[in-house]
Amino acid sequence: NLRIFKDAMFTSATLIAFVLFAMLMASTFLLRVFAQESLGYTATLAGIVLLPRTLAMIVVSPIVGRLYNRVQPAIFCAIGILFFSIGSWQLSYITLETSSRDLVMPLVMTGIGFACLMIPLNTAALSKIARHQMADAAGLNSFMRQIGGSIGLSIFATMFTNYAVEANHGLVAHVTALRPEVASRVAMTHAALVAHGFDPVAAGHATTASLFGTAYRQAVAISFDRIFLLQGL
Repeated sequence: NLRIFKDAMFTSATLIAFVLFAMLMASTFLLRVFAQESLGYTATLAGIVLLPRTLAMIVVSPIVGRLYNRVQPAIFCAIGILFFSIGSWQLSYITLETSSRDLVMPLVMTGIGFACLMIPLNTAALSKIARHQMADAAGLNSFMRQIGGSIGLSIFATMFTNYAVEANHGLVAHVTALRPEVASRVAMTHAALVAHGFDPVAAGHATTASLFGTAYRQAVAISFDRIFLLQGL
């Protein structure tokens, strides 16, 4: 029943929820990928790393529910957007040396942001809907959230891949034997491989692969940073 979108409160709350779930699904997916692929965590540990966000939502959601009738939904939404933006900005500084402790505060910030947004958006969306249209409105609101999550995941996963390729091209252009630090790294790696039984030719190929593999891992980290910064914006 698309006529429900004539209600301005329902439309605005549903659109914000659409974007909210796009950010939630995309950031959850990307953080798991970063933890497993870049930091080398197991799937279980990657899930545990994301636990602070869930705990923050569990703690803050009942508080938001109690205060909802005393505070305007717009204020909760503003606070939620602010916390999510700050948390995403903090995540845009992750590197390959980032530890699980470094992720706790950004995840808590985004968890508080999501908690401040979900309950007010649910309630506000249905606040002015006629009783006989309530089932249609609730279903449409839920449908838009799920679509938002799917679209957000697809868009940000594609952008992540494109950003990684772009960053890799930028980094590789500076990996040249004319740079002293690169030549030193190549010589050290080559000597270490030969000392471990590689023949000189195989050691040369392995050294090159290692060098460009390192550059690509850095490119992936840069891609994550750009994605999280974009989410914050």
